[in-house]
Amino acid sequence: MRIEFTNDELGTIMVALDRYRSQMDDEFTSSGGIDWLAQEEAGSAEWCWQKIYNQKTEADLAADAERISKVDPFGLPTWEI
Repeated sequence: MRIEFTNDELGTIMVALDRYRSQMDDEFTSSGGIDWLAQEEAGSAEWCWQKIYNQKTEADLAADAERISKVDPFGLPTWEI
């Protein structure tokens, strides 16, 4: 399944995931390492953040590759010495 977001929507999601991860890390730390559910939640938020970030990166790379592949090497200017 593929879901498309605008840049603003994607930014909001990424910030929310980062804040949630940070909040759960703080909760785990303040519990003295006892609240393992908070640690799992922080890990899940980090996993989601990484998954979205890597998908965005792959899409950017694919767009760049498509743009670069459209360059005609024979249409480039040459240097005459």
